[in-house]
Amino acid sequence: MASSSYSRKAYWPNTFVLTEKQVKECFTGYEVISFTEHKTSGVALDGTRHNWHIYAVVAQKALDGAI
Repeated sequence: MASSSYSRKAYWPNTFVLTEKQVKECFTGYEVISFTEHKTSGVALDGTRHNWHIYAVVAQKALDGAI
């Protein structure tokens, strides 16, 4: 989860930043087949230590009338 001091423009302006709860809410009405959190640590471009949480989701939405 991004901290309160996170500056989206300073890191990745085109990145969609969500909490784990918000990611899961995006898949309401879907069958979540796989939900994996990848955690990594490193140094940001400005030299500060940073932790990244990247979520990989495989989900399927049933078609109307599907068996």
